Amino acid sequence: MRKLRIIGVDTESSVVECEVPDSGEKFTLPLDDRFRAAARGEFVAGGSDRAPVTGTLRPREIQDRIRHGASPEEVAADAGVPLSRIEGFAVPVLLERANAADLARSAHPVLPDGPALNTLADRVGAALDRRGVDPDLVTWDAWKDRSGGWVVRTSWPAGLSDDASATWSFVPDSHGGSARALDEEAERILDPSRATELRSVSAPPPLPPGPP
Repeated sequence: MRKLRIIGVDTESSVVECEVPDSGEKFTLPLDDRFRAAARGEFVAGGSDRAPVTGTLRPREIQDRIRHGASPEEVAADAGVPLSRIEGFAVPVLLERANAADLARSAHPVLPDGPALNTLADRVGAALDRRGVDPDLVTWDAWKDRSGGWVVRTSWPAGLSDDASATWSFVPDSHGGSARALDEEAERILDPSRATELRSVSAPPPLPPGPP
């Protein structure tokens, strides 16, 4: 593979002028969005159907939205393109989110008197076990908020067409990190005295009283 050296940019014709250092042979490349994305490191070669600019969203924008909680399906719908055009850019970010969610399982919940000795996964598992929730149906997800911190959500079935969830802030460190409750469900998990209020399949909400 021969190396090219950029020798100039013709802004009027929107081309980048290059030459082969050894022979001086000249080439031109179109100065388009694909070239600009490659210069920013956003274009990964290897697939002719993989464009660096997808719909109205650039790869960096796609990854930023997914990193902050959007799903690939949502991004594809907003960009007006097939999901397959998004997935290549989404995979590394989804792996990043999955890794953060996995790390959060080993975090120590912060209680009023300080960090708990057991882990967040231990607390969640014990609380949901008391409600008869199958642990295999519990899912974990994570994303970054706009300040750059991690938010982690634990979800489990709570009815025929609904899920319950608990949300935490997660700060990783060398000791497993810490997790703080961000909603009432998370507080119920951390406080065993409130665990009976936790929504689950085996404990549906009571029916309203009938007419007098």
